[in-house]
Amino acid sequence: MAFSANIIGSLAWPVSVVIGIFLLRGHIAKALPFLRKLKYGDIELDFGRRVREVKEEVEKHLPARPGTATLDTGTIMRVAGIDPKAAVLAAWAEVECAAIESARRLGNAEVTKPHQALSYFERHSHVGPNLISVLHDLRHLRDQAAHAPDFQPDTSIALEYATTAAAVANFLRSF
Repeated sequence: MAFSANIIGSLAWPVSVVIGIFLLRGHIAKALPFLRKLKYGDIELDFGRRVREVKEEVEKHLPARPGTATLDTGTIMRVAGIDPKAAVLAAWAEVECAAIESARRLGNAEVTKPHQALSYFERHSHVGPNLISVLHDLRHLRDQAAHAPDFQPDTSIALEYATTAAAVANFLRSF
């Protein structure tokens, strides 16, 4: 009898954890996109992985356009060294400016806000679906950086985001 009680006592907390995770699985799934980093064994979900995926998408689908870059990489590097989150926000601001300028050049002089530019791009075939997808991905990453509590990406990841954002801003300014 004592043996059975010991086994039941030993299994009580693991069973409780499994039941708790099962009951909260919907809430846990909704919270996963806001995690900066989650490690369990060989599984790692992080902001950096998503930045690298977007960078690969940019390199694959958006040709480099020389001569139109305005992002001061030296300044961004210094900012990233002090506050990586601020570097991400500054890089996204550059994309927003480029999107507004591009939408105006393409024929919508009334665009004054970034979301208006994105809506314009989605409604018109001036830009392809790859660019629109990249813009949404960069915006989502920026939102994570801006709104997730205690979020602080590594300096190298912030720089990777900034260089990817600069390439997208450069591409937008080229047409």
